[in-house]
Amino acid sequence: FVVLVVRHAALEAAVEESSTHGGTAVSGKQKDRDGSQVQRLSLQDDPVFQPKKYQKNVEEDPQCSRDPSWSQFRESLMATPPQQRIDLAYEKTMEWGLENATLVDEQARICIMGIIALQYFFAEFLLLEVGSVEAATHSFRLMDSQTGALHPDLFDKAAGNGQTWPVTAAQVDSIRRKILRSSVGGGTGGADRRRRFKSAFGLHDGDWEQVWNWRPGGGSPKIVGKGGFGAAQNGAPQPSFRVYVYEPDEIPALQQLARGAAFCKHNQWGMEVALHDWFLACPCRTDNPDEADFFFVPHYTACLINHADTYPGCDTKQLCGPTT
Repeated sequence: FVVLVVRHAALEAAVEESSTHGGTAVSGKQKDRDGSQVQRLSLQDDPVFQPKKYQKNVEEDPQCSRDPSWSQFRESLMATPPQQRIDLAYEKTMEWGLENATLVDEQARICIMGIIALQYFFAEFLLLEVGSVEAATHSFRLMDSQTGALHPDLFDKAAGNGQTWPVTAAQVDSIRRKILRSSVGGGTGGADRRRRFKSAFGLHDGDWEQVWNWRPGGGSPKIVGKGGFGAAQNGAPQPSFRVYVYEPDEIPALQQLARGAAFCKHNQWGMEVALHDWFLACPCRTDNPDEADFFFVPHYTACLINHADTYPGCDTKQLCGPTT
């Protein structure tokens, strides 16, 4: 929020500086004393919305054909059956030394889609096959920093909607939600479940006990029994309410409203993504709508009014149509 205020203040200062030269606002422009018109600054002038330094590479060469190693890897990856792609991803990660974060950043400048594809298959494998939420989270965070640089429209265009690179913005969003749902933590665990002491937001049972203790009259919350209570596990403090979170994978109409979480979380509407993440990883979440006290419908405004080419000719007061 502070960053946004500073940016907004900087834009206002720039506009005010131009007005100190005698400018007056006229139909979206400034008119100088000599009668010439000066363009008034808008959100399009905000640095956060400017094309990134590697965006030209993504737009001109999404196949990474300029680099022989990445080009060959992409062709091999597309020709490999889906269930075996993790093997190829692991082989290339070791061969190219991509456990090193510095090398990952360097290679992302050359072929960001290739780096994202590698990390996506790792995160999916670690979560669904190995069953390690912690390892999957670590892998996903590395990918998230790269994916967050690309608007979902630009991402899908570069990936050819899964035909150029075998990963889409919807798949990245889906694995994100799966990891968050699996990372509630707390409770005493069980024979079929590793105990995770903290949630994805670093909260443990002691923290939640204070959260659920807000009710009038105070007193410690109940302890969840073997039957569970929403996403809260046996032995954890019992939430004082339950929230049902609608899942885009189950409701196609939501896939357009809640896409591009990695990108949308970085701007002034980022709280919409944060709330969605929070409820997915909260012990108060329930997957049974009949027992819910509240319902959460995810919706990311930023990715609807800001699209891949930085809304040229589009006012933020209107819903921009797709242009890519």
